[in-house]
Amino acid sequence: HVDAYRWIHNEWRANAKPVTVSTLETLFFMLYKETGRSRDAFGEAEPSIKEMLDYITAREEHPILQSAIVHIQLVSAFPDMEDGGCFGRLVSYLVLAKYGYDIRGFVAPERTWYESNTSYTRLLTDYARDPTLTPWLDFISQTMVVTLERLYQDVTANRFLIAFPASFWQITDRQKDILTILENPQSSITNKKVTKRFRVSQITASRDLTKLVTLGLLY
Repeated sequence: HVDAYRWIHNEWRANAKPVTVSTLETLFFMLYKETGRSRDAFGEAEPSIKEMLDYITAREEHPILQSAIVHIQLVSAFPDMEDGGCFGRLVSYLVLAKYGYDIRGFVAPERTWYESNTSYTRLLTDYARDPTLTPWLDFISQTMVVTLERLYQDVTANRFLIAFPASFWQITDRQKDILTILENPQSSITNKKVTKRFRVSQITASRDLTKLVTLGLLY
């Protein structure tokens, strides 16, 4: 599932584009590869997927509630998958990433789900019998609270304190110019644009952008 995680991390963090059926189809085939079985499975579930996306878009729910809804709906839509709902969890991660939650970095709610596996499994089973969302939304919201409280404790306990040399934080004049280009919130930058604008190699452009991303100055 590494490719799917990487795709979400690279393509959907703080992404203003809407999540569409095509988005989920891409992720589904990335996860299960495009075979006759996977095409049939996705095709059968496509109407319910579209209905689900229309629902969360129309209601403008909080991102955590959106992630919870797509999570349980997609687990229910693909009950025969052997991975226990991995696709549903991945799409819930995508929704969180879209709204700025760094789900594969610090915020990792699956840790709490695994620790509460009995409740997690029971709620999925209960929903299959009675599709009432409230208990599930309460569970997901509470696990996110626990996750964020743990993160706060980790940060305040200095568990992430790493000594970097002063040079780590320094950026070159060219890297400063790249940031200047992006002063307009609507601007964007690519490896190709840096190569052309500053007449440097693709490797140098990539290193510049990687450094700025590492420092948290660029997505």
